[in-house]
Amino acid sequence: MLGDTLKPSALTKLYLHGASITHGGSIALAQALRTNSALTVLAIGDNQIGDRGAIALASALKVNDKLAEVYMPRNGITDAGVAELAEALKTGNKTLHTMLLFEYTGIEEALLREVKLALAGRELAARGSLKTG
Repeated sequence: MLGDTLKPSALTKLYLHGASITHGGSIALAQALRTNSALTVLAIGDNQIGDRGAIALASALKVNDKLAEVYMPRNGITDAGVAELAEALKTGNKTLHTMLLFEYTGIEEALLREVKLALAGRELAARGSLKTG
């Protein structure tokens, strides 16, 4: 099971691009991230986590203080998921300095700015852009 990979683990980087992760897998991953104290890089682009998965990951970011980089482009996340991620960055994890969100059609530019503002002053800024049309 995906979540079991991180309990307990000395694994510091986890790359799961295009691994067919759905919201169920991302929920299990988020539960493991709540207690994982080693992982600093999480790359889960090109999956199907959707808003439910993004919201679960946002919840984990509120308590996880080790993740420094999260890459999650092309996951079917809408405004609702991005809004939860932005809120988690404002109130939770302070070590995260990079969050890559891009190529989401229809996400409000203001929400991406919220993510960037939440990361302002940290080592790196959030990178994100919208692919329109």
